[in-house]
Order: sequence, then structure tokens, then C-alpha cells
Amino acid sequence: RDFGALSAFRFLKPGGDFIGVADTGFWFFGSITRDADKRPSGVSSFRMQQMVDASGRPIDEKWEVDAEGLAVKDGIATVGFEREQRVVQFKIDPDDM
Repeated sequence: RDFGALSAFRFLKPGGDFIGVADTGFWFFGSITRDADKRPSGVSSFRMQQMVDASGRPIDEKWEVDAEGLAVKDGIATVGFEREQRVVQFKIDPDDM
């Protein structure tokens, strides 16, 4: 249920590790696996993490975490939100967003 409403994802490494956001307030991470011919064949190491506020508490209100866009550059994830319209930047740390 939390995975639904995938908003955006971007590769952290070309064709491999990725980050994404869902408009349910979750980050997700994983890696694309490939077959012997280098074609995408699946996803490995998939995990999700709930968005948290500046003090580390999970954000439960949908209107606060309704992510719609994602850009990634130099270890920073820039997320555009609707409802409470704003753009916020996060340091990318798959183990502790």
C-alpha cells in the first residue's frame, strides 16, 4: 500500500542503483539487475523508508509528503511537493534519509 502512487525515480549510478519517491511519503531505493545480455531483469536490494521531519519523526500527514517530482545531483535529492507546494532538498543517504 505504501509503495503505490510512485511519483518519480532517478538513477544514482547509470543503469544501476536508484532512488525514488512516492506521494504516500516514502523514499525507495534499489538496484536494477541485468541478465547475461545486459538487459534489465529485475530489482534487487529494494527497500522503502518513510519521510521524516527535521527532528527525525515520521511524517504521517499526506498533505505534507505528497511528492510529485525528483531531481538528483551531487548527492542531493531535490523533491517537489504538491498540496503544500514547495521544493525541498535532502542529502541522499539510503540508510538514513
